[in-house]
Amino acid sequence: MPRTAEVALTCEHDRQVGLNLRLKADKYGCVDVTLDGQPAKIIGFAMRFATIVTIDPHGPHFEWSWEAVDRIVAAGGAFKS
Repeated sequence: MPRTAEVALTCEHDRQVGLNLRLKADKYGCVDVTLDGQPAKIIGFAMRFATIVTIDPHGPHFEWSWEAVDRIVAAGGAFKS
């Protein structure tokens, strides 16, 4: 494969990754959720798994698949560890 084709594929991949990141951030960035009954937020939009963290900086945090996050948010956003 010519070098320019490799660069084009890399640029397209990077563009798609950036688009997916923005879509996740737009969809979940301001959603009200809880973790074990405590106010929480969804982070890790660039990661393979979402991280749910409590607002308390010393509180727990757990990872979920993005598919699970989608289902839990659709059901009201109450995450349980």
